Amino acid sequence: MARSINQPVAQLRTAMQALGRHQRPTVPDRSIPEIHDVSEALTVAAEERLRAGARDMSFEKEHEQRPKPPIASAMPTRRSSR
Repeated sequence: MARSINQPVAQLRTAMQALGRHQRPTVPDRSIPEIHDVSEALTVAAEERLRAGARDMSFEKEHEQRPKPPIASAMPTRRSSR
């Protein structure tokens, strides 16, 4: 029985590590109800993270194309307090 639990838990660990590396995780065998529930949550989290990453990349690409103001014009000027 321990093997039937240890293997899916090890696969969950590997899947979570993949998610941490911004990779699509491979979910383990879902024959144990608790493992199934965690696998489902992990799948949803991975999908949300991938969508968020795509939005971030789109935002960055959009803002890379805009002309940037010169540094001097963006800096506030200092006035002497004499």
